[in-house]
Formats: sequence, C-alpha cells, structure tokens
Amino acid sequence: MGDAEWASAAKAYVDWLVTENKAVVVGCGWNEDGSIFGAFGSDGDDAAWKEVYKDAYQVELEQEDGTKKKVKIQEWDGLKDICNNKRPAAGFWLGGEKWVISGLRQEKCGDHDAVVCVANKKPGKSACVYVLKTMFIVAIADEKKGQAGRTLADSCYQTAQPMIEGKFGE
Repeated sequence: MGDAEWASAAKAYVDWLVTENKAVVVGCGWNEDGSIFGAFGSDGDDAAWKEVYKDAYQVELEQEDGTKKKVKIQEWDGLKDICNNKRPAAGFWLGGEKWVISGLRQEKCGDHDAVVCVANKKPGKSACVYVLKTMFIVAIADEKKGQAGRTLADSCYQTAQPMIEGKFGE
C-alpha cells in the first residue's frame, strides 16, 4: 500500500478525534523514519498538514552558554526520536513551531508498550504523539476550540487500542 492508501485507511480510525472535537488536527506516520503519511483536521486536510509538517529548515537556537547557533530542523527526526522513547536533541517541532515536551513515558495499550509524548505550546495548545508498533498518531488540541489538552493522551489511547487489536500498519 502507498502512503495515500495508508492515509485513507488510517483516517477511518483517527477521524473521530476531529469529529468529536477531541483534537483540531490528527496525523499518522511511520516509526521507522518519523515521516507523516496523513493529516486530517477540522479546518481541512491542507491546513492540518501545515500544523504537523514542514520541510527541513534552519532556526537559531540559544545554547547553554547563551550564544545562538543555527540548527537544521528536520521534524521527522524528532518524531523518530520520540518513537524510540528519546527526547529530540534539537527539541520537538511540528509545522515549524517548537513544542515543549512535558512528558515522555511508556504505557500498556493492549499487548504493546506504547510510547506517549505529551507537549505544550502557548497559548493553550497541546500535542500528543502516541506510538504504536510500526506507526504513530500525532494529535493537537486547542483550548480556544473547546478541546482539553489534559485528556488528549487518553483520546489517543482510545484511538490506538482498536488499531493495535486490528494489527493496523503491521
């Protein structure tokens, strides 16, 4: 199956996060390389893609000694690190914006130890990366749209459970 077919199939599982107002944007990608193959959102799929993906770019990051250094950001590398239960060295970036990781843990989802990464960005936005066996779900909630960031990981778990049981992506 190509990425377009995977995206269409994944949408059947993850779309409820958007339609039930649990998340403003949901994406799905591959653990192996951190690439995203589908993005869906309340403002349309094109807008969703802009929230979860940006081609490689450079930013100036402040170093521990206070100096600034240009760093190449490839968002998929950060997602790949998270899939391997590691904090990304250059930080966690989605759609060209830096997110602050507030938690990185493992939890049981069926017979799988899922990696769960929760991140925040002001004003009132939260993200969750929920890592399944071969793929991940990334969801973004926005308090301004009535979504609760505190329950985003639980909503991703509810989405992941049937995906794991159905061996989706394996």
